[in-house]
Amino acid sequence: MKRVQKQLMISFLSLILLSILLVVAGEAGIQVFTFSFRGTGHSGQAQFICQTLLEILTIGAIPLALRLFKLKKIHQELVSKPEKALLKWGQLRIWILFLPLLLNIIFYYASMAPGFGYMGIILFLCLFFIVPTKGRCSEDITDNLDKK
Repeated sequence: MKRVQKQLMISFLSLILLSILLVVAGEAGIQVFTFSFRGTGHSGQAQFICQTLLEILTIGAIPLALRLFKLKKIHQELVSKPEKALLKWGQLRIWILFLPLLLNIIFYYASMAPGFGYMGIILFLCLFFIVPTKGRCSEDITDNLDKK
């Protein structure tokens, strides 16, 4: 159990570090990616499509990640095979929030559209609800779903 919690925490912290590095690079004006929505002929349409898709992804990802371990099938697997299931579903939950976060950071610095930045900030704040601490991991694998 402790090994799984450490693996989840390493994944979590490394993705936070990657996010911070992308923000620092963007604020410093370092172009990490070669594409940009600024100055191209169809940039407004492409930006609108990307922003709409990321808004839908963000709106869906937040409740899914926060409630993932409460779904009956997943909760039963966490109780019956705690280490294997916690690693699998914990990694999935981390990526459910970090993938749209990283995409929002990338698209924000490609377009400087505030919508991407706001969604990134919201996703970053949601990360504090899924930090894989020892207490949270042991709570996730106990069978107390009916009591809540």
